[in-house]
This record gives sequence, C-alpha cells and structure tokens, in this order.
Amino acid sequence: MALLVSFTTWAQRFQVTLESGQNILCFVKAGTNDVSVEKVGGDPPSGDMVIPETVSDGTNTYTVKKIRYYGFNSCSGLHSVVLPNTVTDIDYGAFYNCVNLVDANIGNSVVNIGAYAFRGCGSLNSMLLPESVDSIGDLAFYDCGLSDPLYNSHIFAYFPDGYASEYVIPDGIEKIASYAFDECNSLVSISMPNSMTSIGFSAFASCGNLETVDMGNSITYIGEAAFHSCESLATINFPNSVTFVGDDAFYGTHWLEPIYNERVFAYYPPSDTASNYIIPEGIEQIAGGAFLACYNLTSVVIPNSVTYVGWDAFGDCYGIEEPLYNAHCFARMPFDYAATEYVVPDGIEQIAGGAFWSCDRLRSIALPKSVTSIGKYAFEFCTNLTTFELPNSVTEIGDCAFMDCESLTEPVYNDHIFAYFPTRYAQLNNITHYEVPEGIETIAYCAFWPSWYSYNTLLTSVTLPASLTYLSENSFYNCSNLRSIRTKAMTPPDSFDGLFSLDLEEIIVPCGAETDYKGSDFWSEYYDLIHEDNVFVLEVTSSDEEQGTIAFLQEPDCDNGNTAIFEAVANEGGHYFSQWSDGNTDNPRTLVVEEDTYLVAYFEYDGLSENEGEISIFPNPTNGMLNVSGEGIKEIRVFNAMGQMVKQQFINREEILQIDMSNQSSGVYLLQALGESSTFITRFVKE
Repeated sequence: MALLVSFTTWAQRFQVTLESGQNILCFVKAGTNDVSVEKVGGDPPSGDMVIPETVSDGTNTYTVKKIRYYGFNSCSGLHSVVLPNTVTDIDYGAFYNCVNLVDANIGNSVVNIGAYAFRGCGSLNSMLLPESVDSIGDLAFYDCGLSDPLYNSHIFAYFPDGYASEYVIPDGIEKIASYAFDECNSLVSISMPNSMTSIGFSAFASCGNLETVDMGNSITYIGEAAFHSCESLATINFPNSVTFVGDDAFYGTHWLEPIYNERVFAYYPPSDTASNYIIPEGIEQIAGGAFLACYNLTSVVIPNSVTYVGWDAFGDCYGIEEPLYNAHCFARMPFDYAATEYVVPDGIEQIAGGAFWSCDRLRSIALPKSVTSIGKYAFEFCTNLTTFELPNSVTEIGDCAFMDCESLTEPVYNDHIFAYFPTRYAQLNNITHYEVPEGIETIAYCAFWPSWYSYNTLLTSVTLPASLTYLSENSFYNCSNLRSIRTKAMTPPDSFDGLFSLDLEEIIVPCGAETDYKGSDFWSEYYDLIHEDNVFVLEVTSSDEEQGTIAFLQEPDCDNGNTAIFEAVANEGGHYFSQWSDGNTDNPRTLVVEEDTYLVAYFEYDGLSENEGEISIFPNPTNGMLNVSGEGIKEIRVFNAMGQMVKQQFINREEILQIDMSNQSSGVYLLQALGESSTFITRFVKE
C-alpha cells in the first residue's frame, strides 16, 4: 500500500495524504518511532478511510500505534474505517458521533478502547472485537447501531437493547465492560459464567425490567452503579468471592434485604423501618451509598474490621445525630452537628467520601497525622470552613474534596498534594498569577475549580513545579481567564484532561523539553501552544551593596543552554569578593540554571581601621563555643551558607566575646564584625 502522496512537516508533527484520499495528522511520540493520528482541522475525512501501518515524513518512517483523543470525532461523512494491525490504542472519543460510520475494522492488535470511542455511531452495524482487546472505557459503544452483542473470549463490550430478554454470557468471559448492558430495558434475566471476575461501571444501570441476576461464584469486583436503578430486581446472588463494590452499585433497586458477604457490605434497604443496625463483624468494606437515604436509622455500629467506607455510604441519613466512625474510618458527620470546631479522633486513616458534606456550621476541622486518604466530596459545601491543615500523611484525595468551601482563605496542600485553591484567597490577595509550591507531585481533581456555581476569573497564569508528576482531570476547570501555563517539570506530567475547558494561549516548558511535551500523549493535544523558555528563577544579590554589587554578563535562555554568567563586583576602599552563599568562589561565575536558584555574594574588608585594631576568632573549626576578640567591635552577625542570619549579638565593651554555635548544623559560616566605620568578615567551620 502506498504510504504517502504528499506531506507537510512540523517539529514532531506532520500531515500525510492517504492512498484512500483522506488527510491525517501524525504526532511522533517522544523518543520512539511511533505515531498517533487524527483528522486535519477543517478537513474531516469522509468516505472509506484506510489507515496504513506506517507513514513517512519524507525522511523517516513511523509506525501507526494510536488513534488520538477525539481524533476523528464528528466526522459525519466517514462511511467506513480500517485500522492497521499495528494500532494498540483507540483513545477517548476517537470516533465519537461519527453518525454515518457503518463499518469499523480495528485490526487485531488493539488493547485499549477508550471511553466514548464509538459513542453515537448510530449507523455502525459491523464490527469484530479482536482478542487483543483487554480494556474498554465508559460508554465506548453507547448509542451505536450494533444489532448483535460485541465481545471476545475474555471481555464483554456491548449488548443491544431488544436483542433478548434472557441472556447467558458465554463461558470464559472474565469482564463486563462499563455500560455494556446500560438501559437494556428488554433484559429480564442475566446469567454470568464462573469465569467472570469483574462487572464494570454502570454495567447494568437502569435495566428497569431486570429481575434475575446470577453472578456465578468468582466475581471479585463490582463497579460503581453497576445495578443502579434496576428497580425490578427480585433475585440476586452475592458470592463470597466479591472483595470490592463501587459506589451506589445497588442503589435504587428496591431490594428488601441487606446485601453483603463475609467482607463487603453492599446495600441496606431504605424501606427498612429499624432505627438501629449493627454491621456484622468481619466486614472490611462498606460500599458507597450502601445506607443512602435510610431515613429511619438513628444509629449504626461499624465494627473495627472495616477499613474502607465508600462515598456517601450514609448520605441523607438524617436521623443519625452523632459522628459515625470506627478505629480506622470516619464515615459521616451529621448535617446539623452543633459544634463549630471538630477534631477527628487520632488513629483515623480514612475520611470517607462525603463524610463532612454540607456541614456548614463547622469553621474548623482538624485531622490527625494518621489520615492517609480523603474521599471525593469529603468537605464539599462546608461553606463556613475558614481553616484547614492537610497533614503530610495524606497521600490520596478524591474528586472535588473541597468544592464550595467558599470561606477558606488559604490554599489547601501538603508537601506532595495540592488539594484546593480557594477563590476567596485570590480575591483577598488580588492574585492573578499563582506558583504551585515546589515538592508538589499531584494536583488534585478540580483543585482550582472553586465552586459548582462560579468561575475562577482572577487567575491569568499558573506555574507548575518541577516536582509535578500528575495533573488530575479538571484541575483548572472554570478558570475562565487562565491563558498561560508555565511548567518547570522536564518530564511531562501525566494527565487526563487536566486542562479541560481552558482557552489557553501558551504553555511554556523548560529549555530542552519541548520535544518531549509535544510528543507526549496528553500535552500534544496543545501542540501549537507549547514553546520552550527559561522557566526557572535565578536571583543573585549582594549581602551588602555598600561593599559590592552584581553584574550580569549573560542572562540564561534556551539559545545558550540556560546558562547564566554573572560577576560579584567589590566596591573600592578595601572591599573584596569572598564567596557565594553555596560556598562556590568562582568569579565571574558560569551557571546552568536547572532549578530555581537564589545566590548571595559575600564580600570582605581587609580589616578594621587602624584605630580599631585587629580581630581574631578561635577555635576554628569549632564544635560549640566560638571566641571573638578585637577592638572597636559593636555588633557580631553570623550567617549560614544560605545567607540566613543565625546569630546576632551587640557589644558595649571590649572583651573576648563567646558565640554559642552548639545548636547549629555542621558547615561553613560567615562571621561579620561591625565597627563604627568599618566591617570585618571572615569564615569559620562548625564541626
């Protein structure tokens, strides 16, 4: 097959015209010979498109491995598509809403089919699922036109409504994909083989006439909302093999008995009239929504065997009047709890999703250092919460944990996770640019999205730290005026739609990192906005401008490899350069700037004036007390290698002065002795 008719080349992106006549864009993945492909803007493909195994930019040949994020969405003129056997990944929304797509041959090597990949392809009537497929995202085949079930030997992808009222999933299949049977109202009975281990998100949601479910005996995972609103459900087995149940998996089923096994408590019927309930000992997980809207309950006993409580497990349980928790998990704070301050008990490891939802009386919540996980929407609508400290022990934060905490006046973060940027903080301080602190590795889901009902309109630019490795989805959603992202991370942080909804004008990356960003799966979506520049701060100052100043001979930029050249210039009258605050003595100094750098130049004087005599220090090195003697000394200052003053003593008589260094760290220090009209500076070592 001819690979190329014509081409246009960019840095890591080029356009080709296929033999079948369509134009496509190819993005080279950094450090590989692999490309991902998408439509050319303004020129959507139509007719019968055949994508080849390899493409060329006129110089190099590349292997087609991926259909990009929304790569060919809404190509209404596309009739059929053939993907090569080299493609392994069909990304999110790749063929979404291709309403006239009739036939899709996706080859025999695809491993992942992303969410929304073929959603809305209402004319699709022919497709085979290759054996290679092992992962299928949410709603991948929702509202498509397939008339037969779609599956391979181990994963069930799609079941068309109206196909059958009773269905037995073939033996050998291990997973049901998310939304596979969603809204199949004709389905009355489903039977799963003993090979089945996983039921995906909303797999059977809103199957309003589903009465009988046989899950077999090997299911371990039941996804969020798997049987949500199956209101006719009358018979179901819940095997002991189940170890995890997602949020709201059985909510809205109208089932009349609790659903649980030896380890997982999945559902308690809201219609039950009991006021008290004791969860059985040995239960390890309470599923999200398990007790949702159980209005009659006034107390629930959670055994200490429980180590995980899902989102909103006790939501709308208005009868519960006291905080609900065990030794490990804080499950729920009552809406109308009278206190304005609350200290979560020590030893708690998990704050469950929705645990403090809408507790608008609370002004202060203190978490113990034992907490490692905070669930989604945990503090949402705590509208009067004014102070919150995030312990460094927290390593996981769920979606929108602090949404609409509108009274917070400081960002919420610890040493490694940035959780929330309050609008009030930006307003009070008129902040248009914010630099996420260095050390942060993850920015949480919707961290800069302050409220469901408002926009963050002040921020126009943000700097991301070199330490960042993951940018969560919707991190900056509704930051309507954010135009510039500057990132200091040399390795592109992973993300899924972390910049969704933004009208960006530029993404500035470190010198030498442009190719990696343009070749990464996520950042390449913003290919035309990415350019490299010096993103690091270099601040060089004099310790005393009466003694000397700083002269820049070369500013750092990408053209010179981010290399700065600067010089400490001593003033006349006996002053001379001593050293930089990091101990280096080169002058002029050449420095490659690879991180935020702050340097101070120290100068010395050739001694006190003649009428003020000499000065001496001993012992040097010292392991504790340092003796300083001399005439005319009025003040002693001691600085560490970072230029920070750690000691200051004033002298009103001539004597041997002792400086106590016993509590200072080992290293080189500068001692500055000030007289009436002159200064003496020398170095000493603390062992």
